[in-house]
Amino acid sequence: MRKGELPSRRSPEWESWTSGALGWRTAQIAAIHVRSWQAAYQGLLPQAYLDGLDPGPRAVRWERNLSATDWSRGGILVAEADEQLLGFVSYGPARDEDVDASRDGEVYAIYLRPGAWGQRTGQQLMTAALEGLGEAGYGQAILWVLADNTRARRFYEAGGWLADGAVKRLPTSTSPPSARTSPAWPTAPRLIVRGTTAAPR
Repeated sequence: MRKGELPSRRSPEWESWTSGALGWRTAQIAAIHVRSWQAAYQGLLPQAYLDGLDPGPRAVRWERNLSATDWSRGGILVAEADEQLLGFVSYGPARDEDVDASRDGEVYAIYLRPGAWGQRTGQQLMTAALEGLGEAGYGQAILWVLADNTRARRFYEAGGWLADGAVKRLPTSTSPPSARTSPAWPTAPRLIVRGTTAAPR
């Protein structure tokens, strides 16, 4: 375990998971994933879609996906305090067709409980994820962010992430099929960071 310090009175523990250590945590990860989406993407994604998000099926997907993870090439880290998860980050080989997955890593997701925003937990999770990518042999990393998510973009840009010119339009494969052609779905630029141990501490 790695210890991290917050400016608040709580001191979270950082835990690196293996495929055999999921258990009850997948339900908490799914809950954080959904609640963070509902708070962060309000006004950015269709409200009906956000209201319909359900942690139950997402927990099943998390357990299935994580159980199939190659833990030598990626993983998931969580921040925990008082036996409750504050947030998580997942990372591994880059999935885009125009990048080299043997050289380029990707931060797949980084989400916090809304109550944990603004307490440096996200910075510490990102630093740990980039260190993990560096240890796995990746020379740089990419991630995707909603174009209009100014809070997230400020967070990433402060950590050295820059747009690399790639853009895609949502919805993703997890979005409702009926919304595939809806103009309410925004675009998302891809960001890149050179040197996977370069995140600020």
